[in-house]
Amino acid sequence: MPEYPHNAKFLSSIQRDLAVWRIESESGAAEGTVEVSTWQPFLAALKDPKIYLLIFMNMMSQCQGSIANFFPSIVSSLGYDRVRSLLLTAPPYVLAGFVYYLISWYSDVRIKPTGCINPGARGADLILHQFCSARTLFIRSSLFLSPSPAQCI
Repeated sequence: MPEYPHNAKFLSSIQRDLAVWRIESESGAAEGTVEVSTWQPFLAALKDPKIYLLIFMNMMSQCQGSIANFFPSIVSSLGYDRVRSLLLTAPPYVLAGFVYYLISWYSDVRIKPTGCINPGARGADLILHQFCSARTLFIRSSLFLSPSPAQCI
């Protein structure tokens, strides 16, 4: 198997030249190059509002990660030893791993029979999962903020 058309022995010289010309013209090697400074793309990126959205999403991801990292310390401050605090904080993450695996398996099975490559099919499953997660968060928040029956009396 030749690495490049210029050393292919099964092509004639005209075919080799044509193949090399096609590759160079498609890749842009035959065109002239324009010298662009690194400041122009940088300034163009600063003008794009999607960059700021990406930065905000990254900061929120870091906040979520810090809560996950400090949660065993918070649980251990309730009087549990180190092993029990880790065992008490692990089940939600194990459950989340299983849920993500099931969602990816389901979306893969659902796409295979049709043979279509539609990114929206997997996206709909993930949006459904995010909706269920948000609903659960709202339910937990409302239960946490509601007064206990003893306080109502």
